[in-house]
Amino acid sequence: MKRFVWMLFALAALFLPNMLPAASAQGPVEPAHTDPYWYGEYFANMSLQGFPAVVRSDADLDFNWGTGSPDPLLPADHFSARWTRTLDLPAGSYTFYATSDDGVQLWVDGQLLINQWQDQGATTFSAQINLLAGHHVAQVAYYENGGGALIHVWWEGPGTSYPEWKGEYFNNPDLLGTPVLTRNDHDIQFDWGSGSPGGGVSGDNFSVRWTRALHFDAGTYRFHVTADDGIRLQVDAHRIIDQWHDQAPTSYSADIYLLAGDHQLLTEFYEHGGGAVAKVSWEKLGTAQGNWQGEYFGNVSLSGSPTFTRWDSAIDCDWGAGSPDARLHADDFSVRWTRTTSFPAGGSYIFYARTDDGVRLWVDNALVIDRWVDQPATTVSGTATLSAGNHDVKVEYYENGGYASAKVWWEQGQGNGGTQTVIVDEQDAGFAWGGPLTGRRDSTAGYSGHSYWTYNVSYGTVNSGKWTPALPGPGQYEVFVFIPSRNASTMSGLYQIYHDGQRSDHLVNQAIYYDQWVSLGTYNFSAGGGEFVLLGDATGEPFLSRSIGFDAVKFVRQ
Repeated sequence: MKRFVWMLFALAALFLPNMLPAASAQGPVEPAHTDPYWYGEYFANMSLQGFPAVVRSDADLDFNWGTGSPDPLLPADHFSARWTRTLDLPAGSYTFYATSDDGVQLWVDGQLLINQWQDQGATTFSAQINLLAGHHVAQVAYYENGGGALIHVWWEGPGTSYPEWKGEYFNNPDLLGTPVLTRNDHDIQFDWGSGSPGGGVSGDNFSVRWTRALHFDAGTYRFHVTADDGIRLQVDAHRIIDQWHDQAPTSYSADIYLLAGDHQLLTEFYEHGGGAVAKVSWEKLGTAQGNWQGEYFGNVSLSGSPTFTRWDSAIDCDWGAGSPDARLHADDFSVRWTRTTSFPAGGSYIFYARTDDGVRLWVDNALVIDRWVDQPATTVSGTATLSAGNHDVKVEYYENGGYASAKVWWEQGQGNGGTQTVIVDEQDAGFAWGGPLTGRRDSTAGYSGHSYWTYNVSYGTVNSGKWTPALPGPGQYEVFVFIPSRNASTMSGLYQIYHDGQRSDHLVNQAIYYDQWVSLGTYNFSAGGGEFVLLGDATGEPFLSRSIGFDAVKFVRQ
């Protein structure tokens, strides 16, 4: 029996250090001040085991990592964290809150107040404690298993202020009686689903009143709301949005001019049944010189009011499998960008768009590019003749699924001493692979971060790449090929240029070039179709001794 008892003590000594808070205090402790930061320890496992992979100071526990990671040293899933902080608090009753996806535990002075160590969607928990005046140790443990990752911790007590939105939550849909929960909300960007907003609030038939004072510069502002169910928005004495009825998630917007100074904002919301969504945002209207005004929608059809609006310095985005913003899903969104641009000289301009998926582009309401289809990253172009001066450019884009990217640019055409350039990348619609797909390999090196390659044969072509441009008109074009930095070691890459009813051959030693354009010469093109560049895998070198890179081809009008 004694031996069994000693074994139990040994097991307890092994596991308890990772189960209990790393720091605790029985009553007040005596540091000089409240810690300015949380001491954060991040682990590359879900059980706070071993040495932390990351140690850092966090100003606030208010993180929404989505499907990402808190740090490049941590995985996006299956990690955990422990935060510790000493707080200088006046005496009184305190309510501590934690919103978490997934597990969370919260201690104050070693007392476990919140213990929700389980997989869950974003859920808010709360607990109360009476504290003496002085310093107290707060500690939070968290783990992420899969999917979204979110943690938000805050508290309320004597002298609590509401630096952002003061949220008063009622257990009825009419804002009646005494709130069952009052707290500071960082912003109004909530999607509670069928769950509860917080401790003591029911999942259905509740209401919320949010108030705050905020300084605005003089100007016209556009306010946006999205709600399921009813919502009202008031600025000072002006109710600018009133949609107090049951509804699926629906967006509305309204404009109001504000003088410089502080203004009172009031948002009221009720939830009747089913899902619960409440979102509020705004932006100042006007033209930001050189920037795009982007309106982002939570659907693929640019329908309704935008989920949010912001200024983007350029349309040059590669979101991969992610989202442009935490307020949008990674798939099924759309964007409308607009700007006024000064063109230095009159003449012909060629506009380019490379997107995954659909894109449209207008100049002064004239449609220049129309490629509103699902597609991998594809470059398309269109030409417009413009006068010198200001012109309005509008771009619309949608993402349906998979990867998301959007890039737009333009250059001056030949009529003004410039050039017209057409680029056909190996992932564009103008590229075709000849031969079995089993012979084609992918590489992350290349013009747009991608290229194809294959091994050579000595004679008799097995695999080939074919680039067919959509040229803006007949004329002389210099042809360039992009040679990637890897998987391009052949010294005898034979490019065949089919142009104006002729064929011209050009041999390229790919092995001596590194991520650069190489000229194949200048040729006359009729731009009537049937013109292309072809590269095969027959190099005359020993069988399977060399690799051949297939990347972008550029046609520059002379």
